[in-house]
Amino acid sequence: MNRIVFLILLGLCLSYFFQPLSYLQVVEVSTGQALLLVPLEPGQEFTLIYTHSVHKSPVVEIFTIQPPEGLLLKKIGFKDYGVGMPYSTPHKFILGVDGFFWIEAIDDPLGSFTLRVQEIPQHRLVLSGREINLLGLTQAGSLVRIEAVLGSRFRLWVKERVRWQRE
Repeated sequence: MNRIVFLILLGLCLSYFFQPLSYLQVVEVSTGQALLLVPLEPGQEFTLIYTHSVHKSPVVEIFTIQPPEGLLLKKIGFKDYGVGMPYSTPHKFILGVDGFFWIEAIDDPLGSFTLRVQEIPQHRLVLSGREINLLGLTQAGSLVRIEAVLGSRFRLWVKERVRWQRE
């Protein structure tokens, strides 16, 4: 009887630790250190918000994790036209009730992307209603990579532990 209970518990633990999961990861490029690791279901949206450096208005980019492509850009919203803002696009372009110009149905696979964290754009991630200021994770001027990571809980735990041991 004890052996059956033990085997059932062992099977449950193994299925928990080896269950395939997807995560959004923010990595500091210079050190390879994971600054943020958040579980996200494939297809679940997250948002990057920042202030445009020229016209000082908000820009919103909405992404999903889409295995095996990695990150997929879904749509972009902005308040003002200006330097660096698209003026022509083959994608659906609308003026939203929120006052933003929206480019929708982009569905562009990016894999991952890098950005330099600075005080002026104040890059923020919004995940499941929680806003995370990237400047709170690293120093101004740092280059970070935002990427999708696929793997089991065990693999991600070992990967982070190995990274921690090398420091």
